[in-house]
Amino acid sequence: TGQMQDALFGNIVAKHVQQIMSTKLDAIQLINNRFADTFLSLQVGFGSAVSIIGSPGQGSYSMSNACIDGFLASLKRHGNPTFVVSWGAWADQSGLAGMAQQRGTLQRLERAGISPLQPSEGLIALHHLVFASRKDQQVSHVLAARLNWSLFAPVLQRSSPALSIEGSSSEKIDEFLATVRNITVASEANVAETIEGFVKLSDYCTLLLLQQLQIQDACLPTSTHFDVNKFAEDVDVDKETYMRLFKTFIEALERYSWLESEDGNAGVYRVLDVPQVKQEDMAAMKDSLVSQYQFLSGHAHLVSTCAESYWPILTGKVAATAIMFPGGSNDLVEPMYKNNPLSDIYNEQVTTVVLEYLKKWPGKKVRIVEI
Repeated sequence: TGQMQDALFGNIVAKHVQQIMSTKLDAIQLINNRFADTFLSLQVGFGSAVSIIGSPGQGSYSMSNACIDGFLASLKRHGNPTFVVSWGAWADQSGLAGMAQQRGTLQRLERAGISPLQPSEGLIALHHLVFASRKDQQVSHVLAARLNWSLFAPVLQRSSPALSIEGSSSEKIDEFLATVRNITVASEANVAETIEGFVKLSDYCTLLLLQQLQIQDACLPTSTHFDVNKFAEDVDVDKETYMRLFKTFIEALERYSWLESEDGNAGVYRVLDVPQVKQEDMAAMKDSLVSQYQFLSGHAHLVSTCAESYWPILTGKVAATAIMFPGGSNDLVEPMYKNNPLSDIYNEQVTTVVLEYLKKWPGKKVRIVEI
């Protein structure tokens, strides 16, 4: 984090400089001292684009970020795996992003060719940067921002006149930007779709379990109260093994505003606007979910299969593993690990690490326990 005390050069006072500098430098010195004798696989510093291109009235803030850049560059020269990300503006209007908006900083950055990043874009960019830094130890300082290159290039040349971006260098930069842009757009779409799909899957799961309660004549639209402990006794829930799981499900119903706990009466809930779950509606919901998010077909099939055996599992009559792995088969759970956009990212990273290991020690036997 950081502080901002905007002032033109002639109006800067020592107190404000000290406040701004100490916020960042004291923190990084504290972290460095704390882990001085500890090997860290990677250190990532967050800075600001203003340390590269400057910003009128923010000399102290630019300087504090430049100090972070220099400190981490020094660690890099001494063999520490580290890099710094100088972030551009963020589209989120909270926190420092909101402060920047109020001070007109976003408008100045946009005139310099830097437009706001969406939070999802920033997270995706950070993911790619961390992955890239592990493959290329030369990565030391990265500007992460949405750039209009025709506007940004002249600003960058004025800020860093020693940097050449003519001829082949410019072509390489354009090629690099195009590649990153394609990766980011594809990844952003995948991540957004995946998150949206899992939210809808969560809705489907909750309705499935509500349906199981209603099969037991509980939490019906006509119900007024629901006593968790009494119900668990009536249906003979295996309290030692599954009571906590059962209560977690009840808490999910509360989050959906279908139940409301009664003050001073633990385990007793008022039944609110609970929907009547019908089998045909659940079948249609599953079909729609799988049609829209094909990578969730395995998840939907697994949860619907488990829901059908919900009470035999909770009462201890059937082991959960017997439902998930019928006859020792992985057929039900295997689709959950295939064609999942998020899982694919990490599977690719694991593959890369294993291949790099094999390249360094050719001929060495490797035993892969589990992926």
